[in-house]
Amino acid sequence: MDASNLHFYAVGKGHVSSVQPILTAKVPILKVVDRGTGIECDISIENRDGILKSQIVQMISSIDERFPMLSFLVIKYLSIVLILFTLLPLRGYN
Repeated sequence: MDASNLHFYAVGKGHVSSVQPILTAKVPILKVVDRGTGIECDISIENRDGILKSQIVQMISSIDERFPMLSFLVIKYLSIVLILFTLLPLRGYN
């Protein structure tokens, strides 16, 4: 399945919105937003590092069901901290 086919599959199933194909990247990706959670995600095809990392997350999640929620919370926390540290210097806080 190539990136253009994945785009039509994802949109056709209604699980994602705001689908943006990036076909000029080294590995073509789709930038999508999950309709249920609002989480932004990059989907790639034939990315061996990404596949391996996904398998590791899946293995850890099968051992402890709390891991996916913990991962989600850490990502959300870090995104908020990144936004704050980006905006604070602009408002005169150092």
